[in-house]
Amino acid sequence: MIYFKRLFFFFIITVSVSNCTKIDSTTLGQDLIPPIDGIKTFVTDTFTITAENGIFTDTSRIFKSDDHVLGNLQNDPNFGSTNATIYAQFNPSFQFRWPVIKDSISSQTNQGIDSAFISLALFNSATDNGIYGDTVTPITFKVYRINSTNFKSDSNYRIAVNPNITDDGIEIGSFTVAPKDLNDLRYLKLKQVTDSVSNQIRIKLNTTGLNWVRDELLFKDTNSTFKDPTSFTTAIKGFAIKAVGGNAMMKVALAQNLGSRMEIWYRYRNNGIRDTANQFFYFNSSSATTWVSGNANYINRNVGSSAMLASTAAGADNLVYIESTPGSFSRIKLPFLKSFPNKMIHRAEIIVEEDKAFQSPLFYTPSRLYLDCFDTAVNKFLSVPVDYAIAGGQVDFVTFGGERKILNAVGGGSHAVYTFTVTKYLQAMITRNAPKYDFRLYAPFDTRFYAQSLGYYANLGPTFDNSVWPLINPTVFGRVVLGGGNHPTYKMKLRVIYSNI
Repeated sequence: MIYFKRLFFFFIITVSVSNCTKIDSTTLGQDLIPPIDGIKTFVTDTFTITAENGIFTDTSRIFKSDDHVLGNLQNDPNFGSTNATIYAQFNPSFQFRWPVIKDSISSQTNQGIDSAFISLALFNSATDNGIYGDTVTPITFKVYRINSTNFKSDSNYRIAVNPNITDDGIEIGSFTVAPKDLNDLRYLKLKQVTDSVSNQIRIKLNTTGLNWVRDELLFKDTNSTFKDPTSFTTAIKGFAIKAVGGNAMMKVALAQNLGSRMEIWYRYRNNGIRDTANQFFYFNSSSATTWVSGNANYINRNVGSSAMLASTAAGADNLVYIESTPGSFSRIKLPFLKSFPNKMIHRAEIIVEEDKAFQSPLFYTPSRLYLDCFDTAVNKFLSVPVDYAIAGGQVDFVTFGGERKILNAVGGGSHAVYTFTVTKYLQAMITRNAPKYDFRLYAPFDTRFYAQSLGYYANLGPTFDNSVWPLINPTVFGRVVLGGGNHPTYKMKLRVIYSNI
């Protein structure tokens, strides 16, 4: 079943227009003006955007192959607070039987369950080390046993909606660590083995947890055998992993077998000699096996009394608050474009700039912003007509725009700048009377290409079809405060380079 990822509600942005000017020097410089012999080329820098920010009612879903986030962000006066919980099952891949006789584990002195862990692998990418926020302040991760029967492996849960997956309220393990130390090499020392691990959130189960492991895994089934997924998940419904304190988010790779698993270390008698062994249960993401694992990632945004919430009230906003999924957006209207004179458009781009006064040493800006538009005729969000570029089944951010650039800021320092190409769209509108749409600016987790001519989300090949979205940003990672159209320094604008026909 194909799930549509988003349903967004939004607020109206009003736009006013100032006078056109001759070529001026801005952050991007005059090198954007194309060399055209014998043609007098002008630049217009006209926008003043008075915007009302919006907060999504987000219906995005997290899939098994997606990175999950776990952590806690303390109250931020600009954006509020965020807490992320992971629900997961770790199952065998096929019919499971203990490799040793259960009596050899349980009945003799110095034998039995030695220790058990829930281990979550951090996912390091080219843009971050899997950690977002304060890496110094310790954060506590707690594990609870899921007891609700509604946790289904065939469900894709929404990230911003509480899945109502209940636990028994008994903490079976906890681990407190400064996020920076998760990337250091750590050693798990048992009585007879040493296991080397790194880049993991490794939560050791306490005595209560070990009793549970012993009772469920060794003694519940008469033959110590789980013959099918139902019998296994009846005994082990899964785990709720929660974060308390701290001020950071961790990106967890459940399905990539990089170390996310339930670990059980035990001692047994092997031919009269005491030995130590382990049993690992992984997150099974493939629907090809009947042992597929369930997952959910609940991300609770609480805007509280933040500046972002205040900015959603009716009226003009000089600051635009953009927060990654599940987050916020801004709607941009260009009412004057239908009356723009018939010219040859050499380049047209929307430029948005970060207000460096709101920069944080802890929380970086999104690596990409995305711009689309809303078609009231079909009540759908569309890609920007003509200019939206696809390369290899994915959004071509180099051509279309949206990639973050770090440039020198007014008054010193640096700030993030995002530009979007709307050259062909503007030309089509003023010369061919193409429909004029309002734009939406946001930092989504992913998006899809809607083909206006076809009337549905287009199938563009094996890497871009009705069930595949090009990833744009990780969930939660990234926030930025941009200047609106009336901002005194970092004004949002449309820059047009054109000449007479």
